[in-house]
Amino acid sequence: YIVMEYLDGEDLSHYAVRHGKFTFDEALDLLEPAMLALDKVHKKGLIHRDISPSNLMVLSDGRIKVLDFGAARLQSVNGELSLSVMLKPGYAPIEQYSTHGEQGPWTDVYAMSATFYRLITGKAPTSATDRTCGSAVELPSALGVKITPAQEGALMHGLALQSADRTQTMAGLAESLRAKKTVHGSKPEKPKAPEKPEKTDKSGKPALPKKRLIAIGAAALVVLAACLTLPALRNGTDSSAAKQEEQTLGIEELALARESIAAYSETTVSSGTLQTAGVKTDGTVCYSGCYQEIEPVLDSWKDIVAVSAGQWHTVGLRADGTVVAVGSTIDGQCSVSGWRDIVAVSAGSDFTAGLRSDGTVVATGQLFNVSGWKDIAAISAGGAFLAGLRPDGTVLVTVPQVLDVSAWTDIVAISAGGSHIVGLRADGTVVAAGFNESSACKVSDWTGIVAVSAGDGYTLGLRADGTVITTKYTGESDYGQCDVTGWKDIRLPKAAGNADNDVIEAGTL
Repeated sequence: YIVMEYLDGEDLSHYAVRHGKFTFDEALDLLEPAMLALDKVHKKGLIHRDISPSNLMVLSDGRIKVLDFGAARLQSVNGELSLSVMLKPGYAPIEQYSTHGEQGPWTDVYAMSATFYRLITGKAPTSATDRTCGSAVELPSALGVKITPAQEGALMHGLALQSADRTQTMAGLAESLRAKKTVHGSKPEKPKAPEKPEKTDKSGKPALPKKRLIAIGAAALVVLAACLTLPALRNGTDSSAAKQEEQTLGIEELALARESIAAYSETTVSSGTLQTAGVKTDGTVCYSGCYQEIEPVLDSWKDIVAVSAGQWHTVGLRADGTVVAVGSTIDGQCSVSGWRDIVAVSAGSDFTAGLRSDGTVVATGQLFNVSGWKDIAAISAGGAFLAGLRPDGTVLVTVPQVLDVSAWTDIVAISAGGSHIVGLRADGTVVAAGFNESSACKVSDWTGIVAVSAGDGYTLGLRADGTVITTKYTGESDYGQCDVTGWKDIRLPKAAGNADNDVIEAGTL
């Protein structure tokens, strides 16, 4: 028999039903002590193998304790466990479905991440076996959870299907989630320089930095295309005059409008969370960042006309309309080998999108279905969503329930940030939708704007006089990303009269 202490409380599965959905911070405050306790257990060579809400006890005083080590096993030197396995669909990682699966601390990391996911979404993630058959885990943001791309990225990294791509330790999981926690009150001191993340032993992928790094914002600049002077850029939904203009233009002119706007979406320099890529004049790619192991692959790329850097991968568009990609493939974001007739690419945190010359969109990775999209002139990838601009000046997004752009008209350029989207109208005014806690969407009074770029938590606008305006960044830490006071004589985009077609760009920090 076993004698255990008496715990006054209830297990987390029942507690969560009474509580309802947790906020990100509530879930972290509750689960972090359990994560750190399990980290100590792991350092003693023991793994739990059955973490789930039913095996976590919430005490009457608010503390949490880990229960039921009945499935726990000592880890052998090589990490293999050939003993019986305990499975809870949604919480058990793929390695537990094999009696010889390589299990370790990362096994409990998956289960704890799944428990965290359950608290904030109200349901368990898709089972690991279903994921191997093509079913994807729905992003919390797609389920209506108020979560930043940085927070979502840290959580989904803990839920990586393959153990080698996953956060490796429970302390690492707690640290990455804590780094993304919403901090209230006074701002911390500015760091002298962001710390370079270390690579994990198993994945070869850098761990998240200790200092806060904001998740990838779609850094591709979009510029004013009003110089096309094509009425097709106007929304003719309720205007008979506009409809007549559209009829007068005809199919060929509308196609020209699409191609012209798409040409502006080509990106020759792109910044991700921890990497930057650029296209040289000879069609090769230069790279700077933490994923040094991918540099040899990038060095082999030829005839590249555009690049887009995602959170864990980089995508290149060749002159012949084909696409190449390198980096993390855990969500299929690099499965682009069969793409043809592509005129623009855009990489999100865990997906890649391509715009075909016929105005349709192809995508791979963790992204909602865009097979029904057509007549698209430009695309822009956010942290976990894709936006598309039509020649008639309207905008599509993959998460309309989160980003309401249904009333947008007369838009000539779009830029997707980490968790918000910005649209530039032909009259030089700007609209925005999405997560506005850091004031990223406070652009309603902007006028005379010729270019916009959405970062993560802020927005940049270039005025016709060559000065730059920005929203005030009010996040938990300020790295000076909005310090553009005094900027002047910035070259205007080609569409605004600048033959050199220089640009501004807002990235992660």
